[in-house]
Amino acid sequence: RTFERRAPGAEIAEVDDLSRGFNALLDELQVWHQQLDRAHEALLHRASHDTLSGLPNRSAFVDAVGIAIRSAQRNGEQFAMLFLDGDRFKETNDRYGHVAGDRVIAAISARISEVLRFGDTAARMGGDEFAILIHHLDAPEDVQAVADRIRAAMLIPIEIGDSIAVSIGLSIGCAIYPDHGQDVEALIRYADEQMYLDKHSKNRTGPVAVPSSA
Repeated sequence: RTFERRAPGAEIAEVDDLSRGFNALLDELQVWHQQLDRAHEALLHRASHDTLSGLPNRSAFVDAVGIAIRSAQRNGEQFAMLFLDGDRFKETNDRYGHVAGDRVIAAISARISEVLRFGDTAARMGGDEFAILIHHLDAPEDVQAVADRIRAAMLIPIEIGDSIAVSIGLSIGCAIYPDHGQDVEALIRYADEQMYLDKHSKNRTGPVAVPSSA
């Protein structure tokens, strides 16, 4: 597959013609192989990423947590996992439609990505559930700082069209390795439980519609 190599020219006309034909064939093979590589990369990306949000999907996140566990074990480090769920997101879909719901998901994804530390990973787990992997945790306060930035980002209403914007909060649960679990399943379960505790502790009033700034 060393497609950049080419046959040299020759003084004998017949040999030179053969070299030119061979090089033309290599040109076509190189273009075909590049297209094949791009198609393969696109398939891999679609298999590991959520189409709507552009974030890694649940499968990719689980793989990332497994890698983080092995790294933490080797280096004696901690890391944290956040689970996030939209507060009363179903009411947004029911009241304003699925297109509005998709806009909310896309906006949440963008806002989460903007406030993450460099190297941390956000994923869409499905529906209105998201997860964040906080690598190389220096102190538990780092987790709270990330959660606070996410909550602050969600204070800005999300425009969903027709001069309407909705204010939607996020319930957040946290798990720290190795304190709250030694494997992927245990960490996810703990973070999920903490997220639901946060959700049920709130005064849940549903999405609040506010005039759009547009």
